[in-house]
Amino acid sequence: MESMSDIPPDAGRRCSNCGATLHGDYCGHCGQRDRDLRLADIAGEALEEVTDLDSRLWVTLKTLVLRPGRITADYIGGRRARYLPPVRLYLVVSFLVFLSLSMGQSTAVSTVGVDQQAVDSQESGIYIPRTNEAGEQEILSIGEFIEAEGLQDEIEALPDGLQSAIERMVVNAEIIKDNPDAWMDDLTRRLPQMMFFLLPLFALMLWLFYARSPYHYLQHLVFSVHYHTLAFLAFLLMQPLNLLMPGDYLGLVTLALMIYLPFALRGAYASSKRAAAVKGMVLAVSYYFVVVLTGTLVVLLTLAFL
Repeated sequence: MESMSDIPPDAGRRCSNCGATLHGDYCGHCGQRDRDLRLADIAGEALEEVTDLDSRLWVTLKTLVLRPGRITADYIGGRRARYLPPVRLYLVVSFLVFLSLSMGQSTAVSTVGVDQQAVDSQESGIYIPRTNEAGEQEILSIGEFIEAEGLQDEIEALPDGLQSAIERMVVNAEIIKDNPDAWMDDLTRRLPQMMFFLLPLFALMLWLFYARSPYHYLQHLVFSVHYHTLAFLAFLLMQPLNLLMPGDYLGLVTLALMIYLPFALRGAYASSKRAAAVKGMVLAVSYYFVVVLTGTLVVLLTLAFL
């Protein structure tokens, strides 16, 4: 049997892609076929790409949802061909999330424990929950909250820069009532920046929790990308559910993600049941407060610099 080196090179023919000497229709260096572009080639490549993407997409999503941690373990273990790359999957899903947010309606901002009917009765804007002297719960605008709590003296004692920022928040909060969509658009644009901070931070927390394990930071980062992708998927599923059966499902989704985390840790890191449960619950609660704090700071910064 003749080897490639025994086949005489075609005179004057070189690969258009890499410049190597051709020994036939296909380049022996890069594998590209040497022929004029045809419609069938374009259609075939497109069909192959779509079919491959569709197959890997559903395998990736099914594994991510139904087998917590398995996709991360496979990716770290080198079994990657069957799945979409984690960053590509995250970018696609996060794009859909931010798109749905940008298309949503602006409403009054609520927090856990606030009567939703009281929130719904308010016009669009930003409100702060407060328990008054009679023990009744109320929601107030930022200006009303500052006045009700008697915070004027404390604000005046702050540095000039912080005073100016709080004053801008009060003014902008009133402006938002007339044009809430502008603020929501600005907030939505800042959410990817917030996630750019939270993704590596969550990986850092994992690295600290598994400091004695052989896993390094980049492997924890893969887990972080997969976990946040699942969180975005849960948010996307919450949207049609809310249309069919209106309600506040954010708390339920948060609880589901907290329960999912220990199973994902066990699947990805082969932790014992007890270790995965303890680390998962502590990590979930800690990270929840980090997300709430970060989200609050983003809201306040967006409000101050609207």
